[in-house]
Amino acid sequence: MHKTGYVIIDNIPIICHEALFDSGAQSDNYISQCYVDSNSHYFTPFILEHNTSVRLGDSHTVVNITHIITLPISFLDNNTITHKATLNFSIMPMKHIQMIIGINSILFDFYDLFLDMLKTARNLLKHTSKYITSPNTPYVHTPPDLAYVHSMYLHITPLTTHDTLYNTIPDIPTSPDYEQCVHTWSVPLDEIAPEELDTPDTSTEVLTTYYNLLTTNVNPEFIRAKSEVLTFLRSNIALAVFCPEKWQGINGLEPLELEFLPNMPLRMRTPVRTIRPAILQTAKKEFDRLCKYMYVHDNSPITSPLVIAPKANGEVRFCGDYQGINKFIVFQQHYVPIVLHELQKARRANFFIDLDMKNAFHQITLALDTSRKLSILSEFGNVRPLYMPEGISPASGILNSVMSSVFHSRLDKAIVIHDNFLVLATDFDECYDELVAFITLCYERNVILGMKKSKIGYPEVVFFGYQVKDSTYQLTQERKLAVTGIVMPTNLKQIQSFLGATIFFKHNIPNYANIVAPLNDMSKKDFSFDQKTWTRPYEQVFTKAKEAILESIAITMVDLENTIILRTDASSEAWGGVLIQVTETGAYECIGLASGKWSNTAKKWDIGKQEAGAIYMSVRSFEWILRGKFFIIETDSKNILFLEQSLSPIICRWRIFLQGFHTCRRFILGKYNIIADWLSRQYCLYLIDHYVDHAVRTPLCTMYGVRTPVSTDDTIHTSICNASLDFLWFMF
Repeated sequence: MHKTGYVIIDNIPIICHEALFDSGAQSDNYISQCYVDSNSHYFTPFILEHNTSVRLGDSHTVVNITHIITLPISFLDNNTITHKATLNFSIMPMKHIQMIIGINSILFDFYDLFLDMLKTARNLLKHTSKYITSPNTPYVHTPPDLAYVHSMYLHITPLTTHDTLYNTIPDIPTSPDYEQCVHTWSVPLDEIAPEELDTPDTSTEVLTTYYNLLTTNVNPEFIRAKSEVLTFLRSNIALAVFCPEKWQGINGLEPLELEFLPNMPLRMRTPVRTIRPAILQTAKKEFDRLCKYMYVHDNSPITSPLVIAPKANGEVRFCGDYQGINKFIVFQQHYVPIVLHELQKARRANFFIDLDMKNAFHQITLALDTSRKLSILSEFGNVRPLYMPEGISPASGILNSVMSSVFHSRLDKAIVIHDNFLVLATDFDECYDELVAFITLCYERNVILGMKKSKIGYPEVVFFGYQVKDSTYQLTQERKLAVTGIVMPTNLKQIQSFLGATIFFKHNIPNYANIVAPLNDMSKKDFSFDQKTWTRPYEQVFTKAKEAILESIAITMVDLENTIILRTDASSEAWGGVLIQVTETGAYECIGLASGKWSNTAKKWDIGKQEAGAIYMSVRSFEWILRGKFFIIETDSKNILFLEQSLSPIICRWRIFLQGFHTCRRFILGKYNIIADWLSRQYCLYLIDHYVDHAVRTPLCTMYGVRTPVSTDDTIHTSICNASLDFLWFMF
């Protein structure tokens, strides 16, 4: 099916009169060499060298492709809706068609447009059926159909005669050789579309998929700002990283040799687990694939059963059930970074490069003895892995340690957690430089990446379920909807599942522990789910918890150059704390939330001890930020004025702990200690300015290194020391 469209270069539309939407072109898009030459002054910057071959629909003619081009194209459907996409095209000689859109781009970029074209074609063919007078007329199935297909986009009235038809439509060639051509709608489309060679060259398929992903996974604005990014991503260095010809594992590492306990048996054999007939064929296909690089046949006396886990896409995943082996692996202690702590590196990043390893565990080579002890037994035989398999207890820790050592030189500009890498940049120039440096290091160490899950040059990114942008992070909307879509639990397992899902939101919900505290009662084994026995409105609490998840806030990343304030509060059920930073402009930004439910013993404490406990628990929660940094503790309880005088053993321990921090404490009125106020990033305390002794405030703030910005309005001061200094004292 044909359509007229436009190529958009720097907001300049370049008309494409003849674009063929070809469902038979299964692997690529194609553009005419003549069309490219006629617009060379626009297209030349986007042309790159390439080397591949395609075969035409006659099954004999082979055309060599020497150049490819990436272009943004636009089409208008019959409802005047614009459909846009940026696609890769192979440049090849085509006489009568300027552009061919393949099936992949039709399905993923122009699906709605193609449906509109099909509906329009069907309606026009029905409407023009009255012009067909005899089924034996030689031109019934070719010229009329071709005419109507062209006419529905060229807006030409359908005609009844062959001569009038071709004399009226100027876009259809009338040269003698045209009569020898096969008309589009008279035979299957795949017989006239250029296709890749049928030879079993998997690298060609991999490259085609990779090039197509560049059009969707690289920010178009990044490409426009730095056109050389596509040149680099198609270079030999990038292709060796994303489309390797051989699988050899990370170089520069000694083969992994696990240490086993001395009492490990010399012979361990488990019964073979039968594979369900429904997935047997798929499992055999996956086994054959893994035998090309991952498994080799062996006769090891120690084996583990094979586990086959179905994937959502219909494929299967192989791993060993190493439960028996894990008991004899010597425990290893590996550092695994905390995601929220690592995200603080992105404070000043405006653009991100999110890269993902391909089969990360399978890039760590195993020593022979370890490999044999990790053999698996299945219906397909006894095989041992050449690389670290899934299922062994220290695998995740080993992977993180290995990748941290490989990229240790890039950790100032990148976040490395397991097989996920987030490269940080402030602008497109730095983004390109960091991309080249990181990919080059992967090339040198033979680290294989996958483009399918990678995103390059975008101003926001989803990293471990957190949406990161503008120096803030929050849970994605998809995760919010997934949790809030859970119905009211009716048994112990369901409430445990719900609470387990909400725990990820605790850093983004003020007073999280206080909100979900009643639901913890439902997780007790002796709790009755018969609503007639309930003494509390658990259903209302459940609804309130889901509303809090939907309203969870974005947390700003900490900047240690700013003044830090820790506000704490306590109730009979829980404690809470909010960490705030004051920017140079006087804006208040929430950089952390913490809360927790009191134990049954702590619920019996007097209010003074609970307020002191809230300070201790909050400082401990934010210790990774506050240690070594001066900060101010604010609380609305005057009882803590007597904290230094308390002889309670537990308060003495808290006091000793707090003496390890450089801090001061001050009292504020309770009406200004509402954590909900911190939902706004720009909250200022000018409302309580009249409580401040300005003559005392500035010297104290200067003495203890507190930034004191002054507003242009003399009546509004946004100092962080604008609350009741009569109650302020310092702890050393």
